[in-house]
Amino acid sequence: MGLPIVMLFVIGIQGPPVWPDTEVARQNNQAQTRWDRVFAISLLVSGLAAVSLVYLIRHNRRLLASISQQPRSRAMELSNLSAGLAHEVRNPLHALRINLHILRRAIDGRASLPEDQLLATTRESNTAVDRIDAVLRDLLQFVEPTTGNAVEIDLGQEVQAVLGSLAETLDRDQITVHSSIGPETAIISIDAARLRQILLNLLTFARLRVGKQGQIELAMIVSRARAELSFAHGGPPLTAEQAARLFEPFRSPIDTGSGLGMALVRAHVLAVGGSVRYEPAHPPGNRLILSLPISRSVHKDRQHESQI
Repeated sequence: MGLPIVMLFVIGIQGPPVWPDTEVARQNNQAQTRWDRVFAISLLVSGLAAVSLVYLIRHNRRLLASISQQPRSRAMELSNLSAGLAHEVRNPLHALRINLHILRRAIDGRASLPEDQLLATTRESNTAVDRIDAVLRDLLQFVEPTTGNAVEIDLGQEVQAVLGSLAETLDRDQITVHSSIGPETAIISIDAARLRQILLNLLTFARLRVGKQGQIELAMIVSRARAELSFAHGGPPLTAEQAARLFEPFRSPIDTGSGLGMALVRAHVLAVGGSVRYEPAHPPGNRLILSLPISRSVHKDRQHESQI
């Protein structure tokens, strides 16, 4: 009995055991440590977010400054290009949507379509897809014009080849083409497909502008350094605004295919050091003038011959 009494006496003097307080303190320390870590991580994330925000603001200011420094004409060109592209793509997409609706009703049995109408609907859809493909193809060529695979070509012979490919269309529209291109050769260095596209687009513009039973005059002047080919044709002359925007994308008064036909002509011609321009013709009409540099090898030969 004596020992338990002594232990109770000691406990009564020293108070309750200390181990519960130690456990509570340890748990409090662990909790505090966890909260400190959470706070540190939150602070780090907030700091990174603030730094990123500052970087984005500064980058945005630099971007806006660089955009504001670009020529106004370039900004307008991009704006017109976007608007024209949206218009050119929207129309065939709208036709595709209508045709798909018709075909879906026929497949679901809600509408009865004869075979010829089904074939017409599929043909129209295929034409719409080809239209979109042509617009995108021409757009890529316009945005990144290159010289392509340049070879030496006789300009006069190529004009005759393009006229031959258009012969059926010209005959159908009863359009007469008078050519005063002489036997003198005009060898130019250019991608063959792009030269064909340039000539085809210019002749198509003239054909559509002059209308049925019209007349187109072709003439070529060759000098030592350049060959100048003119397309004179009737039809109402372009207004000053139309002439100023003739070679802008989707601005030509005559649609030669994708809305980029005349713009591509200028892009391809400039890529090889040439030029193309419009001027009113007399009597009233129009004239397109294409100027291309003579091939360097031919130009050097002519210089050598003149010195001899």
